[in-house]
Amino acid sequence: MRRIVLVLALSPLVIGCSSHSATTGDGSQNGPSDGASPGDQAVGSDLALVDGAVGDGSADTGALAGRPYTMNLHVPPSYNANTAAPLLIMLHGYTASGPIEENYFQLTPVSDAHGFLYVYPDGTPDQSPNHYRFWNATDACCDFYGAKPDDVGYIDAIVSDVEAKYNVDRKRIFLVGHSNGAFMAHRLACDSADRFAGIVALAGDTWKDQSHCQPSGPISVLEVQGNADATVPYGGGPIYTGGPPAPGAVETVGDWAKLNHCTGTLAATGQTLDLDSNLAGSETQVSAYAGCPTGAVELWTINGGSHIPALRTTPGTIPTWGELVYGWLSAHPKP
Repeated sequence: MRRIVLVLALSPLVIGCSSHSATTGDGSQNGPSDGASPGDQAVGSDLALVDGAVGDGSADTGALAGRPYTMNLHVPPSYNANTAAPLLIMLHGYTASGPIEENYFQLTPVSDAHGFLYVYPDGTPDQSPNHYRFWNATDACCDFYGAKPDDVGYIDAIVSDVEAKYNVDRKRIFLVGHSNGAFMAHRLACDSADRFAGIVALAGDTWKDQSHCQPSGPISVLEVQGNADATVPYGGGPIYTGGPPAPGAVETVGDWAKLNHCTGTLAATGQTLDLDSNLAGSETQVSAYAGCPTGAVELWTINGGSHIPALRTTPGTIPTWGELVYGWLSAHPKP
C-alpha cells in the first residue's frame, strides 16, 4: 500500500509559510512532495506559536483526557464575557499540527480583527516512523494505521469546554479544515450538524458512500480546491494506491446540496477571486447552488491550483484568505 503525505511538512527552521515565498507540493519550498510516503521526509517541530493563548488547561476527563487543546486557543483582545462571541475551529492536514497549519492559514489576526474565539487543535500521532498527526475522518483519509480515535467526540468536547469557559454564540460555531482536516470538517458536518453552522473545506471531501452522512439538519458548506491538485484529486478517486475513493469536489457539493434540499443546480455566480498568489489574476471561480432553503452550498475552484495553494495572508488591496473564509462563514450563521 502506497500512502502519501498530504500537507505541510515544514522544516523546523522554516516555520513561516508566507503565501509569497512558501511553495507547494508541486516542487516548491516548504511543502511536501505529492506522493511521498510518511517516512520519507521530516515534519517540522510542533511549535506552540500561539500569541495570547489563554486557559489553565483543558478538562482532563472524558474525550479531552490526554489531549489538551488550550495552548492552541486564541482569545481576541476584544473578547467581552458579556457579549457572545463566534467560535472557529481549524483542523490541520495530515503530517502537520495546529500551530503549523495556523502559520499557513494566518487566522489569528482575523480573530483579532473580528472578535471570534479561535482553536486550532492537534490530531493524534499515528504509527508511522515520524508519528504524523492525523484526523480519523472518512475511509479515504487518513487513519492509515487503523487507530480509530474518536475525533468527532474530541472536537465536540472542545466546543463544550470552550462554551463552559467563554460566552460562545451558538449560532456561529464554524469549522475550517485543510486536506485531512477538510475531510474531518465534512465528517463533523455529517455527524454534528446540530452544533456547527458552517464549514470551509480546502482540498478535502465528504464520504463517497453517503450512507455514512446523515446530518441532523442543514449546514452551510464551502468547498475550495485547486483543479490541479495532485494529492486529493479534484475529480475524485483514491488518494493513495489501492485506497477507497474520495468523491471529488463537484460530487461533494452535489451531495451537500441534496442534503440541504437545494432545488437549483451548481452554476457560476460570475464572481472570481484571487486566492493563490502564485497564479496570475483572479484565478478562482465561484459557483453556488441556488434554491437552498437553509444551508448555502458553494464551490470555489482554484484554476491551476495545487494541493497547497500559495494563499494570500498579507493584508493589502486584495482580501486575504482568512478574511474571505471568515467573511463567508459569518454570512451563514444558523437560523
